[in-house]
Amino acid sequence: GMLPEIPPPLDVSAGGRLWRLRRAGRPGAPGLLLLHGAASSAQSWAGCLPGLAASFDVIAPDLPGHGGTWAFDDRRASLDRMAQAIAELLAALHWQPRLVAG
Repeated sequence: GMLPEIPPPLDVSAGGRLWRLRRAGRPGAPGLLLLHGAASSAQSWAGCLPGLAASFDVIAPDLPGHGGTWAFDDRRASLDRMAQAIAELLAALHWQPRLVAG
């Protein structure tokens, strides 16, 4: 069948990195941050994004080195570096999630 409508990706600069993310939902609703798995991208959330957007302000970024987001300069990703990079992204967006799923 037809895939549900998902918003076009946005490009955001944060922490010296260009990020690609999708944002959907209601501004002012509880924030929901969706983190995809390894060797994937935010596109993996496409099927559930429209349903979640009915109740949440959803942000689904491509993590560094995935999808349209720039990798770390030395190509060495770790969970600590990912967490720091996500913190930089959220600070640049002036947005804090109430919930995180991934």
